[in-house]
Amino acid sequence: MRTVGVPPVLGFQGRDHVRLAQELGLVDHQRGTALGGRGYWVYRGEGAALEWALLNHFLDAHRRAGYEFVLPPHLLTYEAGYTAGQFPKFADEVFRTDDDHFLLPTAETALVNLHRGETLDERELPRR
Repeated sequence: MRTVGVPPVLGFQGRDHVRLAQELGLVDHQRGTALGGRGYWVYRGEGAALEWALLNHFLDAHRRAGYEFVLPPHLLTYEAGYTAGQFPKFADEVFRTDDDHFLLPTAETALVNLHRGETLDERELPRR
């Protein structure tokens, strides 16, 4: 490990970010762990609003840069996993809901399938 730059001199004792967020009521680590397991928390009140504001900030920044906002289904077919190059190798590592459907593991799994089987007009490229 190394230090880059000069650390700031604080007029107070710094605190752990998780403990501080809990003390301010921004997150609920105990209930998050009960819901999702170790390492998860629930954003509450101003913490939830701050998280949502950050998501909106980055969404807006990407849209201003010319990217289209795409919200794909959360369940995909086996064919989508195969097309994305994840199946059959990783077929046993996804969360299945039935024989043909699994939970979306990452955005690119769905995005690479958006135009599956289509031929795109070169004038429409690149797609963002």
